[in-house]
Amino acid sequence: MNLEDKTTVNITVKLNNHNVTEFENWLSGKFDLISFQHLENTDKMYQEDEHFKKLVKLNKELKDKRIDYILKNNHKYK
Repeated sequence: MNLEDKTTVNITVKLNNHNVTEFENWLSGKFDLISFQHLENTDKMYQEDEHFKKLVKLNKELKDKRIDYILKNNHKYK
């Protein structure tokens, strides 16, 4: 890994509502912010909605497959 290159990082954090804008502004000031999304709390939906639970599972499976594909093939494009 070349320390001068840039790496894209994706994180999910829980913040108190009053800190969200400040955190987004801080990130934007320090880094090349590509995306910042405000996510609704879906804990209850996940517990009670089987369709949503299946969507979450599918999303995780697709995300894992995408990351695996990138790790196996990205070297071809450097």
